[in-house]
Amino acid sequence: MAVVMDDIESTTPSNSKATPPSETDDGLLSSDAVRSILPTLVEELNDGIAIAQRTMANTPLLYVNKSFERLTGYTRHEVIGKDCRYLQGSERDQPEIARIRAAIEAGEAMDATLRNYRKDGSAFWNSLSVRPARVGDKLLYVGILRDVSEIRQAHVALDRAATLDETTGCLNRQSFILAAETRLAKHAAAVLVLKLDAIGFHDLNTGHGFEVGDALLAETGRRLRDVGAALVARMGGNEFALAFELLDEASAAAIVTLVSATLAADFVVAGANVSLRFAIGYAIGQPTTSTISIIRNAGTALWAAKSDPLAGPRRFRDADYEEARRRVRMTRELKVAVPTTNSCIISSLRSTCRPVTGSVPKR
Repeated sequence: MAVVMDDIESTTPSNSKATPPSETDDGLLSSDAVRSILPTLVEELNDGIAIAQRTMANTPLLYVNKSFERLTGYTRHEVIGKDCRYLQGSERDQPEIARIRAAIEAGEAMDATLRNYRKDGSAFWNSLSVRPARVGDKLLYVGILRDVSEIRQAHVALDRAATLDETTGCLNRQSFILAAETRLAKHAAAVLVLKLDAIGFHDLNTGHGFEVGDALLAETGRRLRDVGAALVARMGGNEFALAFELLDEASAAAIVTLVSATLAADFVVAGANVSLRFAIGYAIGQPTTSTISIIRNAGTALWAAKSDPLAGPRRFRDADYEEARRRVRMTRELKVAVPTTNSCIISSLRSTCRPVTGSVPKR
């Protein structure tokens, strides 16, 4: 492989003995002439280029270009002959690394994005394309490296915005439902879904200001993330939800007590000392229970708890569901009844308040 390096170096611009380019009969440069400028082009590419040869145990580097040096902080004299896995630092268990190794052993092309480390220890996301290339009877591998850290960070930010609530850092409502359906459906034992709502939060927002309200929500989310739930979400407004994978149904009571105790201490935020009370409703489901049903039942129990906040956390009962259906039915009937009543009143007024006709008697 020293011959390969000699060939590359002998065709760089510093070589004063380079032969002039030859032309074909139609005036076009010959392929040999084009090939002679390739080392110069490779050397000046913006992407890092590394050429390595597969040996029995390693894949030592034979060549790196200037961009590789700029990207990694290592000079070519420091890396030639070394296996390029030194860029992985202590993170050699990344799934992409196994894919790269398998492709090299099979002599196949592959593309991957993995975390690498520069000489100064700083991390960067490396988009790596590996392509096999034969030189005589030797099989080489050409690696093209590109720093995609900014793109990766942008994707992470977009994913975060799509799945997390900006104020609290908890999952948003839709992400909670999707994650619960995926994760809880695989749990073999009982699951617990707990919903809670800060009582009188609107008055706190009005009295202390929205910056204090947001700080209270953020601190609530932080406390809830510390109770060991599988999932924590802000469902909207001042309502939160938690999902737990239970060892057995009997452990639910202790978890509900822990959540209540976690929220009991005063909140000191933005220069204000605030005491918050929470209504809590929860539901327990078995592996055969629909996840959506458990979430809905926890919400029904929360509504019942809000009607009597001094009674403490409320577990869902079938009677709560029937009461919720009764309220919906009464609301619908009232909406139908009110317009009808108004029409009757208007008709009655029209019939009794007839306009005065004829002449007014003279006094």
